[in-house]
Amino acid sequence: MSRYAIRKRADHVAAAQALRAAPCEWQTVHVYATRSAAIGTAWHVRRPGNGLFAYRPAGAFEARVEMVDGGTALLARYVGGAA
Repeated sequence: MSRYAIRKRADHVAAAQALRAAPCEWQTVHVYATRSAAIGTAWHVRRPGNGLFAYRPAGAFEARVEMVDGGTALLARYVGGAA
């Protein structure tokens, strides 16, 4: 038996589509086990040229992190951008 709970992976393609469907509304993308994982992913949401291509174009999304029960939540919102 594993000592750690198995966590689901974030579906960033589905999250980006949901964010585009509700512009300017903050939504939880995923809850990460560590704060550093959430902060790193938030950086990639803001600058999608380095991995998370679902959040293109650069500057179209804003991201922040918040401490929640069970980890650190990554929240994002779509603010627009050239398609």
